[in-house]
This record gives sequence, structure tokens and C-alpha cells, in this order.
Amino acid sequence: MNRIVTILLFLFAVSTAFAQMPQTISYQGVLTNQDGTPMQNGNYTLTFKLYTQAAGGPAVWSEIQSMSVLNGMFTAILGKVNSFSLSFDHPYWLGITVGSDPEMAPRIELTAVPYAMLALDVADGQVVRSINSLKDDVTLAAGENISISQNGKIIAISASVSTGPQGPKGEKGDPGEKGDTGDKGNTGVAGPQGPAGVKGVTGANGAVGAQGHVGPHGPKGDKGPHGPKGDKGATGPPGPQGIAGINGTPGQQGSIGPTGAQGPQGPTGAAGDDGAIGPAGANGATGPAGADGATGPAGADGLYNAYVMVSEQESSGTSVASNTGGFQTRNINTEDADPQNIASVSSSQITLAAGTYRCIISCPVFKSGGTRARLQNITTGSTLLLGTSERAGITVDFVTRVPVVGRFTLTVQSVLEIQHGVRVANGNGFGAAVAFTGFKEIYTVAEFWREGK
Repeated sequence: MNRIVTILLFLFAVSTAFAQMPQTISYQGVLTNQDGTPMQNGNYTLTFKLYTQAAGGPAVWSEIQSMSVLNGMFTAILGKVNSFSLSFDHPYWLGITVGSDPEMAPRIELTAVPYAMLALDVADGQVVRSINSLKDDVTLAAGENISISQNGKIIAISASVSTGPQGPKGEKGDPGEKGDTGDKGNTGVAGPQGPAGVKGVTGANGAVGAQGHVGPHGPKGDKGPHGPKGDKGATGPPGPQGIAGINGTPGQQGSIGPTGAQGPQGPTGAAGDDGAIGPAGANGATGPAGADGATGPAGADGLYNAYVMVSEQESSGTSVASNTGGFQTRNINTEDADPQNIASVSSSQITLAAGTYRCIISCPVFKSGGTRARLQNITTGSTLLLGTSERAGITVDFVTRVPVVGRFTLTVQSVLEIQHGVRVANGNGFGAAVAFTGFKEIYTVAEFWREGK
């Protein structure tokens, strides 16, 4: 949408009883885009309307003009297309529309100058009817530094005022708007011709053309002379062997020769396999018992003198919900082991005797985002141990366990709680039941070892 920024006041040409002048309004403005930049140079259709109210209501006058816009600026003479037939004796507002855009808001209220057109209605040429509510004969008296003179029907009132000292030099005004771009200059003389460009790369060879047709056979030539006699050829290979002759008749057998001397003895043969083991002999008599050995050194004392195990148990198929808003107390309700009778469990709280302890606590959490657990001393209002920072994904279907591990000292018997916090609430965030028939659900488990002999 476009907008108009008015830069000049309205100017009227008015007529009186003594002279006739055109009833028009001169209006100048700047046509801009929504971002404040001037509209592109060119011709635009503008619709001007006058109203008797600032918003709503019908127009009492309108006309359409095609305006030439340069650097966003335009000048319109209102009433040039459609003459005014208005009395201008009460307020009017001007509405402007560019092309097919909606009429711009707010409308522009006419200032005092246009209402000078009311002077057209002065009757009988009586321009002055009264002065300060005085009518008929009125006497004008001159005051201090005032003089009155009359020339026919003209009364001149003059004032003599001494000139004061020259005021200080005013501040430098803002720079004027940038002038229009000048006409294009003449074309300069053509520069010298540049050097020849580098020779281009030779193009690839064209394809080989098709083979032409075979020409006709020429006439048969004359018979040539006989060539010289060739050299003697090489000796041929031997011929095949002839057939073997018939065997002769065998001769008679000769007499047996004398016995030869005995040869040397051969090497000794390999040893034979071992024979089977004979049966075991009877056991000998038991010897006398040896003397007792010396007593070994005593073993070191143990590190712990007491052990406690507690847990959070629910009936089969019962889940435990998690909620946001800080740490929640885990429902520790079962004392699994306490052979030295140093602990008790009641109302989700653990009571431990004084001493120095080492502990391991494991708390389950399911689809509850960021999570952390701690061991809180209710008696003193302090945190004994703080578990590791963990995350239990809210879209992945698996359980994360948050550990709390460390060493602490109780100077007196104290009441403790295992507390757990999450970022996302979940209906089974502190325990997702597995519902094994005949077995309870076990969630949080804690073990305590008291140091000492």
C-alpha cells in the first residue's frame, strides 16, 4: 500500500465582490511506499474526495486526476476537473486514493486558508460591517507610537517601533534535497583497439568420410619372362623303420654254480612294547602322628560392625507416579535386614543410630526427563549425600536408575529420608510395574554399613 506525505499547505485562489478568481485548491505531497522510499517516477491515477467528518460518511465532492510523479513528489490543483459547490462554512476532511489501493487513513483536515472561500458570500460589497462589535460611526484614535491617516476610503494605521539590536546568527539549516540527475553527457572518443586475443585451441578433427566405390579393373598385362633356376632343396627326413625280424630258438640251461659266502649280520630290531603292570602291593602300616604346628598370628579386626538394608515395596502391578515441583520422598516401607538392631522404618522415614556410615542407594525413574536423588537428614534439615545427574528419556521406553553413593556421619540418632526430583511428571515415573504374579514390586533399595570394630 502507498501513502502520501504532505509537504506544503493548501493554497486557495479566492474571489470577492470586487474581483473574480478561480475556486481551486493547490495541494502538493510526496508519494512513498510503506518503507518510506519514494514511488518510482511515472504517471499515477489519484482520486480526491472531501468529507464532512474525519471517518465514515459519504463524500460531498470528488474528482480523479492523472498525476506525474517525480522522485515521489506531485502537485495537484483540486477543483480543476470538478468545480467546488461547497460553502466552506464548516470543517471538511480530504481523502486520497492511489490507483486501486484503499483510501489512505487518516483523512487530512482542511486548515484555515481554504475557508477563506466563505468570503465569496459577502453581500453588497460591504466588506467591513463592524469593528470590535461597534457599528455605524466609529472613531479610530491613535495611541503611543501609532498614527492614523485617511486617503479617500482608505484608512492607514501605522506604528513606529525602534529597531532593537541584531539577534544572534541562526543555526545552519539542514542541507536541501538532492537535485535531479543531470542530462547524459556526450559519448567520449573511442579508445584505441586492444591487443589481439590469445589464439584459441585447435578444434577436434572431423569424422572420416565414407569409403568411395571401387574403380573398374584395368586390362590384363603381357606374360612376363621365365625366372632363373632355383637352388637345390634341403634333404628330406628319414623314412620309417622297417619291420623287426623273427626271434631265434632259445639255447639250453647252464649248470648251477657254487654257493656263495654268508653275508654280514643284519641290524638289531626295535624293542617290543612294555608288558602290563602287575597288581599293587598291600598298604604299609600308618606311621606315628607328627607334632602340632605353632599358632598363626591373629587376623585384623573387621571394618564394619553393623549392617542395615531397607527398600520401597508395592503390591504386584502397582506403579508409583512422579511429579514436578522439587524433591519427593520415596516411600521406604520395608526393613529387609538389621541384625544389630540399629535402625527402624516408619512413614517413609529411616531412623539410624549415631555413627559413621557408608551407603549405596538406587532409585528407579521412568520417562521423566532430568532427574536426581538425595539422602536428607530430617533431624538437622541438611543434605547428607547428593546423587548423580541423570536423564530418563521421555520418549524411550526404558528405566533409568539414579544412584546415591557415599560416606556420612551422624553425631546423634537421626531421622533420614530418601528424596527424588524430576523435570517431567509421569504416572509411573518412580516405578513402572512388571506385575509378576505372587511377587511384590521392589523399587528403591538402600544399604548402610556402620564403620567400627
